[in-house]
Amino acid sequence: MILHPDQQGRECRGILEVEAESVAYMVTSAHGLDSSQYTFNYVAGWALNAVTEQRDLADILRSTGQRVIGAADLILQTTQPAPTVTDTALDALESDIRVQTDPMRWEAVSVDEAITPEPPIVPSPALVPSVGRLP
Repeated sequence: MILHPDQQGRECRGILEVEAESVAYMVTSAHGLDSSQYTFNYVAGWALNAVTEQRDLADILRSTGQRVIGAADLILQTTQPAPTVTDTALDALESDIRVQTDPMRWEAVSVDEAITPEPPIVPSPALVPSVGRLP
């Protein structure tokens, strides 16, 4: 309805399906649901079904892209959940870390230095009590 309110199904069904499923994928993905295994095959099938002599696959994807993004954006403006207390706390922590980090003080490290671990610290034998000896 958002994509084609005035056309009432006069568009090619393949294009309608590509757009509807693409919008659904974007919205559900923004809400943390992964439907990619189902969606990609479904969209590909309908997109190939919509190919004609006048319209190739690239034209179909190009013409539907902007409409899909616009519709998904409109839906997400309404359905995006409010940030949770955890989200707010993590955002605040992230901004604190950015403020405290001074990129001018970073030091360049060679690849060898970054990969080579530091040798372990071995205490002096004089500091390690021997087993079985009384002081």
